[in-house]
Amino acid sequence: MFVLPSYDELFPMTILEATNVNIPILVRDLPLYDPILGDKVLKAHNNGEFSLTLKKLREDPVLLAECALHSSELAGEYTPEVVFSKWDQFYQKILVEYGKKQK
Repeated sequence: MFVLPSYDELFPMTILEATNVNIPILVRDLPLYDPILGDKVLKAHNNGEFSLTLKKLREDPVLLAECALHSSELAGEYTPEVVFSKWDQFYQKILVEYGKKQK
């Protein structure tokens, strides 16, 4: 289980490291995580929710296994090939927009 209760993080590499060993991930529910982590991680608003979520995971092996699977799926979204493709699409879009402005 990887827990990141921080209030102020961008995209720590520790999250990717956790996905690569297929362990469940629990982070603070911050809006910035929605587009990059989606529903592949567990989220908690406050310390009470963190505690409750950890207790649920400890008591429910099926939920624990599902969360580990989601972590593995998230790892697939950040392979070098996938990240390269996303950057390539980003730069191609910029080039198209720049070309339109030049005309």
